[in-house]
Amino acid sequence: MTTLDQAQAFIAALEQDRPSAIAPLLEPHLQEQWRRLFWRRSLKREKDMTTQTNKRLVEEFFAKVNKNDLAGAFAMIHDDVAWWSAGGEHLPFSGVKNKPEFIEAMNAVHAIFPEGLRLVPTGLIAEDDRVAVELAGHAVTADGRNYENLYHSAITFKDGKIVAVKEYHDTLYAKIVLVDGRR
Repeated sequence: MTTLDQAQAFIAALEQDRPSAIAPLLEPHLQEQWRRLFWRRSLKREKDMTTQTNKRLVEEFFAKVNKNDLAGAFAMIHDDVAWWSAGGEHLPFSGVKNKPEFIEAMNAVHAIFPEGLRLVPTGLIAEDDRVAVELAGHAVTADGRNYENLYHSAITFKDGKIVAVKEYHDTLYAKIVLVDGRR
């Protein structure tokens, strides 16, 4: 193979995103370095794909919640989930919930908001198997009161499903509107 042929094959492999095809075109002393570089690049690409997938799953989960497709949203939750929500003893849906308890709590929340609670993602940051999401919550209570709260959730994935959540929001505001019935 001529030098020109090697250069053309090298460029074609890069353009077709086939880095593994490049190693045989290199001098023997450079082949191992290229393989290590390619391996690191592959790991980074795999990690980037996972974080992007997890961000997409968070968006999909909240899209289902916003469409009142609770069964679809619940299907995205791992059976071993630990869902923690701020609020202490003041809010009945706060604390750590397993999947059945979380489903029960969400159904209770749905009873408070017959038209559903819209949780609109306003920012997402992902790393490894975790996604941090900021949400703007909008709803109307059964007796016609507006509910506008801000949320931050740290979501962890396992096997493509939500396995852990830490959910923060303005708990005093939630108590005033949802428990005390004021505002």
